[in-house]
Amino acid sequence: RAELRIKDMHAKLKITSAQEELWAKVAQATRDNAKTMDALTQARAGHAKDMTAVDDLKSYGEITEAHADGVKKLTPVFADLYASMSDAQKKEADTLFRHGDHKPGHRKHAPKPAEGK
Repeated sequence: RAELRIKDMHAKLKITSAQEELWAKVAQATRDNAKTMDALTQARAGHAKDMTAVDDLKSYGEITEAHADGVKKLTPVFADLYASMSDAQKKEADTLFRHGDHKPGHRKHAPKPAEGK
């Protein structure tokens, strides 16, 4: 999944040959983050049936901390790339990060309706 996202963003952002070195750092941070998140989510899924409520909360906390750490690691390398971008590339990046892979105005993960309502 991460590799598809990296390839898709590379194409949509129209990364130039001059930007490839900066892009490589963004791609590596993305891969590293995905590897960490995959390991944690697989471990969580593998123990889901025998986790206590406390274990579940701890596992969820590890995942959310890893996600936050990943964003912190990605931000400076993406900022360097962003600074090198043309105005058109920046506009595309802003749209990609604002809306992700879905259409504007549509939430990727809409909240589930409350039971009985």
